[in-house]
Amino acid sequence: MSDRITPFSNGTEFMVWRDYNCDRCAKDCPHDGNGNYGEPLCDIEVAIAYASVDDGQIDKTIADRAGLPVRGGEICQCPEFEAEP
Repeated sequence: MSDRITPFSNGTEFMVWRDYNCDRCAKDCPHDGNGNYGEPLCDIEVAIAYASVDDGQIDKTIADRAGLPVRGGEICQCPEFEAEP
């Protein structure tokens, strides 16, 4: 089993990181604006979403890919971020 880490020190860091990254990324979970969501397109987004409602931890391999954990409150750009067209 892989190592697990806590990438955010609190829920605010999670929300800010998600707003800065996932919510603006072309790989964000697709939705039609009416509350209907498609299949998630990014396993980083899936991992941190589940962590936010579970124990707050994600696999270290996913954290490394995302440039996490947040250090000193600094929110960074996800290395796998894709700008929306």
